[in-house]
Amino acid sequence: MARQVKYSLGIWALTATVDRFCWDGYRGHLETRRQFEIAGQIEGLDGLIIQHPNVVNKQNLKEIKALAEANGIEVAAVDANVFQKEFKWGAMSNADPKVRREAVDCMKATMDMAAELGCDNAGLWLGQDGFDYPFQENYLEAWDRIRDSIAECADHNPKVRICIEPKAAEPRGYLFLGSASKAMALCQEIGRDNVGVTCDIGHVYMNRENPAEAGTYLAKHGKLFSIHFNDARGYFDDDLMAGTVHIWDTIEFLYYMEQVGYDGWYGFDIFPYREDLKRCAELSIRNVRDLRAIALKIDPKELKRRQASGDAMASQEYMRDLLFANIR
Repeated sequence: MARQVKYSLGIWALTATVDRFCWDGYRGHLETRRQFEIAGQIEGLDGLIIQHPNVVNKQNLKEIKALAEANGIEVAAVDANVFQKEFKWGAMSNADPKVRREAVDCMKATMDMAAELGCDNAGLWLGQDGFDYPFQENYLEAWDRIRDSIAECADHNPKVRICIEPKAAEPRGYLFLGSASKAMALCQEIGRDNVGVTCDIGHVYMNRENPAEAGTYLAKHGKLFSIHFNDARGYFDDDLMAGTVHIWDTIEFLYYMEQVGYDGWYGFDIFPYREDLKRCAELSIRNVRDLRAIALKIDPKELKRRQASGDAMASQEYMRDLLFANIR
């Protein structure tokens, strides 16, 4: 019997959704209380991914706990906000030890917030740790600074998992942790059980990678800690509703997540600039839920038999028969 999946949403999906051309966003600002209220009304949603310190911190921890309980929402993860202007030259890669210390302390506090809120995952996206020009960075030293900083954070609380989220670019031209393979290499260098990776579907497409392969590779090495569902054209981090562009790829990803026994949250990292917030989240959940139902119908033995020939037509015919039998 298939496990019961729990779905979470990044709280940033419930914001004014600004872009670099519309600085004040496409809707009015929503207070944190209202964000939790909307989340509690989203059909099928079990949890929120929130951020420290801008959403939760020592001062409002009790309030956030109360909001989650009042709206029937769990906290699925707490992410460290180490990508704002104070880290414009990098957070954990920064050559300035004072700035680097601020980033490390922020991550440790994020882990503390996660523990206080009863969740295992603390997200880490190093969006400012990269470069824009040739000769701008000392690659050897920057990589070592990132490695040593995350190792220190991991030792702060081995019971809280650090979920590194790789991405090729944006806001920097290149990010040091730009792919699943680089994140995996860093995990191996750090050598801590509580350091793993968040597989963000849109970020995978930016690298011209395949989500199922990337996720399977991470899971095979015990480092797939978290998943962010969304969709994208592959040129930019579009954060579109999940399962709206790459339907086949999403089914394949969901199939392999069952095969590797992934049992974590199915999170949504979407950015509904102009769409209705609640409907956008609900459609994403419904898409993943229904595409997963298709993935669960796949017979692993039969698919493996078809794959053994190496002929794409064999597996494609099988999937077509599975999906389209009722429309003939």
